[in-house]
Amino acid sequence: MTRSWQVLRRAADIFGAKTYIGETGLTTPPFFLNSRRGAKLAWGTLDGSPIIVNWNGLDASEQAEITPLLTSTDNWITLTHSLGPEKTTTPPIPSGSKRILQTKGKASREKGWWRTGHDRLASYGMETEVWIGHDSRISRDDMLDPEE
Repeated sequence: MTRSWQVLRRAADIFGAKTYIGETGLTTPPFFLNSRRGAKLAWGTLDGSPIIVNWNGLDASEQAEITPLLTSTDNWITLTHSLGPEKTTTPPIPSGSKRILQTKGKASREKGWWRTGHDRLASYGMETEVWIGHDSRISRDDMLDPEE
């Protein structure tokens, strides 16, 4: 599921993230210096900078490939559908991590937007959650505003 570039840019600006993990290189916003899909590097090089993970943009094998990274580091922000008990594949959110946003709104692009050329946003009736590692800090002024 392709996330809105406005949401991704705001998250990247707040955390200084330069690496994006999720989807293909065609749908990755160009303002990221590094792009991965699972363990496969699309462009750039991996450095120690914070990463943004679009969990739902990865298939199960790609999710498994990045799980060690998420459990061994603390410099990530993860966007995912709501982590309710009915969900079968959820990101490895370590104990002590913080949910900084839970919202239901138009945070994703319409399916097939790259084929139609229509860059409209949709919600698909799903909630979005944003998680950060336990040692990450965010000021109240930098909180992601679901209305932006």
